[in-house]
Formats: sequence, C-alpha cells, structure tokens
Amino acid sequence: MNADTQARPRTKAAQAEHTRALLIDAARELFTQHGYASTATEDIVAKAAVTRGALYHHFGSKEKLFEAVMYVMVEDIARQIEEVSSKVDDPWESFVVGCHTMLRASLDPSVRQIVYIDAQSVLGGDAWAGWDKEPSEKLLYDSLVALQQAGLIRPLPIDGLMCVVGGALATSGVWIATTDDPERALNDCLEAFNGVIEGLRIPPSGDARG
Repeated sequence: MNADTQARPRTKAAQAEHTRALLIDAARELFTQHGYASTATEDIVAKAAVTRGALYHHFGSKEKLFEAVMYVMVEDIARQIEEVSSKVDDPWESFVVGCHTMLRASLDPSVRQIVYIDAQSVLGGDAWAGWDKEPSEKLLYDSLVALQQAGLIRPLPIDGLMCVVGGALATSGVWIATTDDPERALNDCLEAFNGVIEGLRIPPSGDARG
C-alpha cells in the first residue's frame, strides 16, 4: 500500500505524458494521410482513444497539437542527422552526410505532408521558417564553425554561410517534397548541393594549383 501511494504522483505524470504521446502519434498519422485541413479533431481523439477534453487540456487547440507534432518531427530529423554524422570520422564527410540526411528526410511521407506542405499554411511563413532553428540549425552552425576552426573551409562569415547553406537545404527540401518525382528531385539536389559546397573547401596543400 505504501509503495502504491508513493507511485501515484509519478503514475499520474506518466499517464499525462502517455496521453500526449497518443494524441501526437494519432495526429501525425492522420495529418500525413489526409492533411491538416481535412483532419477533424473528432478523428484524432477517436484514433488516440481519448476524449476531446483531453486534447484541449493538453494542447488547447488543433493548431497547437499540430505544432507539437512538428516539434517532435524536427527533433527526430535532428537526431537522425546527429546519429548518422557521428559515425563518420572525417569532419568534412560528416558534414556532407548530415546535409544529405536532411535532404533525404524530405522523402518521408510525414515530413512531406506536415513539414513542407501543411506547416507554411498552418503556422505562417515566418513561424515555419523558424521551426528547425533550435535542433537542426544548431547542428549546422556547429559543423560550419568546426570546419572553419579546422581550416577545412574558407573563412567566410558564419551567418552568411548559415543563410546560404541552410537556405539551400530548406528550399531543396520543399522542392523534393512537393514535386511529382521526389526521387529524381532528391538526386538532382544531392548532385547540385555537392557541387555548391565543394566551393567552400580549402584544398589540401598537396592539391593546390597555380
């Protein structure tokens, strides 16, 4: 009985997190299948097997639930980038692999529909543009700083590099996600992106010409 009493507060918190997770998972699946506009809150709570009151208690609105889904997704993408990049010892190749991973994420049906199609209309352009700042833009910033400090890329302004490289990744992601042939678009973007970022590299001294 004593152990049971001690467990209650923790169990209540865990139950709340479980309910949030159920709603986020259900919303992610339905938003992916039908889009934000065509998904009713009734469908989400039915899918999650919770009450409508639970949805409004935890998120306040369908839009706030969408934001929560977005946050989970951009964190997932950042984790994928970090996991893949950390397996590559060479700093330049680690950077390239991380950027490629971000572009490849655009092929995921959930990323395509939620991040690149619905988010701009639901959140507005400015809000959408800032959504990946905390998770993936920090990874990009840290990578560029590390490459400069190692003398592997040209000493260009970091803020400018962030804008150019990050903008290229974001714009490419939108095109890959919204085109009729995403696989071809991905391959085209990978090839073009590789060509562009090669210009950032400082050639090894043995490769210098002229």
